[in-house]
Amino acid sequence: MNAQDDTFFRKFSENLDCNLVVKNISQTMEEKDVSDILSQFYEVKCISMSTKSNLFQTFKYAFVSFFEPEHATAVLENLNNYEIRGSKWKVEKYCKSLNYVESLNF
Repeated sequence: MNAQDDTFFRKFSENLDCNLVVKNISQTMEEKDVSDILSQFYEVKCISMSTKSNLFQTFKYAFVSFFEPEHATAVLENLNNYEIRGSKWKVEKYCKSLNYVESLNF
């Protein structure tokens, strides 16, 4: 984990019900684009976008934290499997794990 990730996870809500992972984000999207879309629902506390690659493809994903658990739940219910800029987003509750990034399945 680098210093940027460490700073983000300190801001990430202690209440795990406030935290989501958004997967399968379009390669054309930047962190601000994702934040702008999510902020149409509720204020985003913090967001960190990254990529994961295998031999065939690179995937973009974002860790997102909201101020209230109901806000995260509403975003999950409204945007999971919703197509945005040609990619069907997979929105899931964040699961605290040391190897969470390695275990992400796209």
